Amino acid sequence: MTFLRRIVRASGSKVSSLSKVLQRSRPSERAKRTELFRFAGQAAVVLFISWIAILAVGQFIHLIARDLALNHDLVVARADIQRLSVRRDHEIADIARLHQSRGAVPEIHRLLGLFAPDEREVFLRGPSGVVRPTETTP
Repeated sequence: MTFLRRIVRASGSKVSSLSKVLQRSRPSERAKRTELFRFAGQAAVVLFISWIAILAVGQFIHLIARDLALNHDLVVARADIQRLSVRRDHEIADIARLHQSRGAVPEIHRLLGLFAPDEREVFLRGPSGVVRPTETTP
């Protein structure tokens, strides 16, 4: 109970309109504290909800970035598999060619560098039907 009301009750008269206006214009300390706590509580709730939303968005962005990185790694791995498959096919073809005498001898000569740039090979059949390479200069 305010001081003004105590005086009015003690005197036995009714509260004047001026005192009512004064009471309405000056909120009590308790009303000020209540309003301050209400505002602080609302601000805390807004901050907490904002913090939760920011965490959720951050996690979502992290998952998207991880998904994109894994997708990139998958594309690179598939490209490597394709490249290695083509390389394996070429190596199998080279092995099959080198198992034949016509394919092995020129390859060996080419790798050893036995021919000059203006030389070439001529194959002759020997008496047993085996092909023998010979060197000739044009």
